[in-house]
Amino acid sequence: MTRDKIHFRILSVVIAFTILCLSTNIDINTCDFSINATALNSRSYVRYNYQTHQIDTTYNISDNSGTNAVSPEPDAPDSIIGSDDRYFDCSEAVVYLTNGGTGFIIGDHIIATAAHCVYDTVNGVFKNNYSINLYDNYNNVQDTIEPQRVHIPSAFKDMVDYKIAHNIQSGMVYDEGSYDYALIYVSDNLSSYPHAKLGIVLDEYIEDCGEVALSGFSASLPYPRPWNYPLEWQCRSEGYLIDDDGIYEPFNYDFDLYCLAYDLDTTSSNSGSPVFVEEIHYFGGTKYTYQTVIGINSRGYSDRNIGIRIVPPILCFYYQNSYLI
Repeated sequence: MTRDKIHFRILSVVIAFTILCLSTNIDINTCDFSINATALNSRSYVRYNYQTHQIDTTYNISDNSGTNAVSPEPDAPDSIIGSDDRYFDCSEAVVYLTNGGTGFIIGDHIIATAAHCVYDTVNGVFKNNYSINLYDNYNNVQDTIEPQRVHIPSAFKDMVDYKIAHNIQSGMVYDEGSYDYALIYVSDNLSSYPHAKLGIVLDEYIEDCGEVALSGFSASLPYPRPWNYPLEWQCRSEGYLIDDDGIYEPFNYDFDLYCLAYDLDTTSSNSGSPVFVEEIHYFGGTKYTYQTVIGINSRGYSDRNIGIRIVPPILCFYYQNSYLI
């Protein structure tokens, strides 16, 4: 079987910031995208050490963004919208969290995922006793590694802890959803694996309900499948963005500013999966696939699934973080 060459680059519908761009004094309102970002903002994070089982530091990262949003709780952990259109996929950049979640490699020691994959939203504690499986492009486990540290937004932890302490079942007011992203640091060198690239999607692409895809590990598999397919198998779903701007108008915030909605089919273990835009080109008879991650899958509803939108503060968190270890 001939392997397609997979590359990651900037797409016409997204803008991927580089470290150089992030480190310069650029007014992001003059850049060629519209996310209504305004004043300088600082977000707080906590770093958890898996060796000591303690939070070993809290820190702030300053970035250009507006205030974050709140959003309702999911009502469908397994969100197959209409017919199940998933199919089997193999991406070496996508990893499996053995506690039942997905992540993806974005640096030599960095894996991105959803915060609720690493922080228990029922008991208010960091999840321990899980490993990370790395795969080849035939979905064979190449290695199993251990997390060293994990970073999540302080707001996510604080909102979860508040809801638990006050026995709040509804997430309409005190919801952690818009902060549902995390960074896992591993001591192992992941340079031999492909790295997914983060980018910022244009508002116009959302308004036009642009095409997107998702790849991750599912709690259930599409049928029919060969008898020897393990449950730990990557599935891919393709679909379109949903322009949800204004759908939560009673809560008085711009949903599209911090979240993405889409009709991709997911199950619970797809939490933390990359949501990406893909282009395919042929040069000299060789197929090149270009992917840019624009969101992190977070939660599901009966008629849509929701991801955290990659925006400048999240790029700073992943690409310009001096508190990794």
